[in-house]
Amino acid sequence: MSDEKRLEILYEHYKSVVEHNRNNVRYRYRYLFYILVVVMLVLLQTLFPKDTQKFISEFLKHSFGVSSSTNFQIVETGLLFALMLLIVRYLQIVITIERQYPHIHYLEKRLSELFGDKVFTFESSYYLGNYPKYLNVSNILYKWIIPFIFVLVALLRIGSQFPIELSSVSAIILPVSNIVFTFGIIIFVGLYWWFVWKSNHQGQNETQQVEEQTPTAVAKDRPTP
Repeated sequence: MSDEKRLEILYEHYKSVVEHNRNNVRYRYRYLFYILVVVMLVLLQTLFPKDTQKFISEFLKHSFGVSSSTNFQIVETGLLFALMLLIVRYLQIVITIERQYPHIHYLEKRLSELFGDKVFTFESSYYLGNYPKYLNVSNILYKWIIPFIFVLVALLRIGSQFPIELSSVSAIILPVSNIVFTFGIIIFVGLYWWFVWKSNHQGQNETQQVEEQTPTAVAKDRPTP
């Protein structure tokens, strides 16, 4: 296969990977918005239960014709379940984005080698050069602060479940389900942080190896934009 054909195939693959990654970034923003809406509802239900129940009761009555006698523990459990699923999907997208960047950097390196000039560096060395402080802060926000907020909301929700009434089976199932869902949020966030730590540790080791071989090197680990 000629170099021209390799360049064409590799470039088409590169465009597909970059476009897929940008779509994931858009999905990340969308899911984050959904999560913030549900988090606000969960916090309102936790901090102002009576006012929130009144609001939800009026909303369900006018929008769906549901009686105000609705068991709000079911609504609360549904919100926590939805929040857990949204957070799981959000973290999946974030991890997918992070895992794509090393592959994009590799493709840009191969394209530059085939093209004979370092023109394919928009997503790698060009982007990482003189990296703005603002993007470093936003990187910390996405990787640590936002997941930490998820954990705080989960811990607050767990604390509000006690003491659990033992009057009936139904009175036990819903609070226990809430605790399970909130612990699920904490576990998934913890697994995400473990992934971030491993990625950063691996990136530092690779960068150190490259710097030992060459006087100047560009770090392979790229913060999330």
